[in-house]
Amino acid sequence: MSINYFDVEELLSAMYDITDEQRNNDFDFDELCYEKFDIGFEEFLKVITALLPLTPVAESALTGKKYHAFIKDGLSFVKQEAAQ
Repeated sequence: MSINYFDVEELLSAMYDITDEQRNNDFDFDELCYEKFDIGFEEFLKVITALLPLTPVAESALTGKKYHAFIKDGLSFVKQEAAQ
C-alpha cells in the first residue's frame, strides 16, 4: 500500500494545529518529525504505514466503504480500505 505524502502532511497538520497559511509558506514537515519524534518524514511515513491496519474501521458516509484511518474530530486522515 502506498500512502500519499499530502495525506501524511494533513495528518501532521491536524495533530499539531498547523494552519494552511503555515503550509503555504513552505512548512518543513521533515523538521517537525525530527522535533517531535527524532525521525525524519520518510521514517514517520513507515511508522504510520505499519500502524494504519491497527486503527479502528470507519465507514465512509458517501460510499459505504470501510476504511482503517487515523481520525481526529470526526475527520479521517491517511486511510486504507479495510479487508472484507
